[in-house]
Amino acid sequence: MPELEFDSRRIVYERAGEGTPLVFQHGLGADRSQAFELFKGISGRSVLAADAPSHADSEHAPELHGFDAMADVVAAMMDRESVQAACVGGISMGSGIALSLALRHPERVRGLVLVRPAWLDRPHPDNLELIARLGEWIVRHGPEDARERLDSDEAFRAMREAIPGAAASITSALARCRDAQSGRVLRDMVAQAPFPSLESLRTVRCPALVLACERDPLHPVELARTIASALPDSELREVPARYSAPDEHAEAVRASVTDFVERVSGTP
Repeated sequence: MPELEFDSRRIVYERAGEGTPLVFQHGLGADRSQAFELFKGISGRSVLAADAPSHADSEHAPELHGFDAMADVVAAMMDRESVQAACVGGISMGSGIALSLALRHPERVRGLVLVRPAWLDRPHPDNLELIARLGEWIVRHGPEDARERLDSDEAFRAMREAIPGAAASITSALARCRDAQSGRVLRDMVAQAPFPSLESLRTVRCPALVLACERDPLHPVELARTIASALPDSELREVPARYSAPDEHAEAVRASVTDFVERVSGTP
């Protein structure tokens, strides 16, 4: 698997497929496979994705727990693969990384793909409070104790009753935590913001596609609407709910992104 060194830390990434690259980053607590599973079999494209710092096969790097640092990691990956500019996007945390990249390195981003964004311009968003608590429990008490605390948490139990799929996504993030320190990135990233203000998004000149769905407490559709309204050249699409219709959701995301990338890049 290809690697790069960023700030003396090992970052693992992957490129799959042939054709015009789509640079796409995973969500908090996930890994690069999220991008490849979503766009498996996409024609005329290659997908380029990294395990973010402190995720999966990349090295634990607390000093890189921030959207700006992770955006610079993506830029370094693009350099390594000789990708000067591309459509850049991601899911949840990955969409925040893409926004940061568009603000820090606008010349590298031909189009933005923001799937179920979870942050605005303030740290500690209410929708991610449970994730922050989970990260703190993992750091202080380890994954096993954190699991017990999560199971007894009133907010988590209510989520599990109302939207089981959303609760399952949280337990999946916990399952990927190997030790106490692996929860630090969950806590730290919730304490960050991907852009300084909504006004700053008005400087983004590339076209953007923002995808959102109802019944997603971790990624409220109102938040996606706010981002889409702030970006000068954006399209907001609502897709089937991720947690109640996962197959339909993935199909709609794949089709929407494929159509958008083709229009932006001008190639089939």
